[in-house]
Amino acid sequence: MADAGRKAVWARCRIDVCGHRWVVVDLPMEIMKAANAMKRAKCPACGDARPYASVAPASGGAA
Repeated sequence: MADAGRKAVWARCRIDVCGHRWVVVDLPMEIMKAANAMKRAKCPACGDARPYASVAPASGGAA
């Protein structure tokens, strides 16, 4: 769970059979560091290198 004043940026794997969701970065963060992390994000479950931006799962945790 993110601390007060911080906002998680989530990603979702584009591979339907995987569909994993994870936090890429917690904001606030230096804009260049956040942009690099989002640009280089890979699914930790299957390794796909082109995740979608996503909203947090309804349960509040990683899927």
